[in-house]
Amino acid sequence: MLETRVRVINARMVDIDRSDKNIILDDDNKIIPYDTLVLAMGLQDKTLPSMGYVSRGIAPVSSDKRHVEGVLSIDDPKLYDHLRLGGTLMNALTNRRRPQNCVVYGRSLSAYTCIKGLLARGMRAEQITLVIPKETCHLSAQYDEEQQEDMLADLPFINPEAFEDQYIASKIQRVLERKGVRVVRNAMLMQIIEDDEQQLDSTLFKLLDIPDEEEDEDEIEGLDDDQQNQNEDRDSKLSSAQHNQDGESVENVDGNNTASGENKSQN
Repeated sequence: MLETRVRVINARMVDIDRSDKNIILDDDNKIIPYDTLVLAMGLQDKTLPSMGYVSRGIAPVSSDKRHVEGVLSIDDPKLYDHLRLGGTLMNALTNRRRPQNCVVYGRSLSAYTCIKGLLARGMRAEQITLVIPKETCHLSAQYDEEQQEDMLADLPFINPEAFEDQYIASKIQRVLERKGVRVVRNAMLMQIIEDDEQQLDSTLFKLLDIPDEEEDEDEIEGLDDDQQNQNEDRDSKLSSAQHNQDGESVENVDGNNTASGENKSQN
């Protein structure tokens, strides 16, 4: 519907030439002129960059960041292409002979819409894990101890809730669980583990509701192909996946799985 009324360009703006009123895109430095420029970027992923990564559709990449195959963020300008029907990634995710896992990491509405899109494209609900971080996760680098009040005041803007009503949020999560999606609440992404070919091997999460002395066994565990086929292990292990990802980050587990990470929050 939108495309019938306005020109839609699936690209990332990399520079603004204010003197000549042009924007420069990452698509071969394509130049788009403007009379009035409205900057409406929405929420931006800060989780992956804080860990030294960027989604594979984002370019150029600074020297302190890198791509990992299987790690995607929902603010990736090429995300629709990555997840297109018939594409390499969606074919892998919907392969019935060798099922793939997908971890969606995030707490905003984008995490839920990502899951909806994966289901609509034919991925099985049992292959999807939604990991919901606490609202303050990944913010420590941006606020010091004296700025805690400022952080709390900023939270509704930089890390908004998916739904204003907690009852609605809980109900939607229960609907997802009834469909087969695994929902893990209050967990924090701690590490993205790569294999020798710079592909996602697994993801490491910390369960924040478990005291540190009890975490040794449950803190973080990657989901591999064997665990995929052992449903009895799903409730005791956190998973890895071929990564996006909420972004809000998407992630690759054992090079065979896909996880979609969002923290598309301005964390």
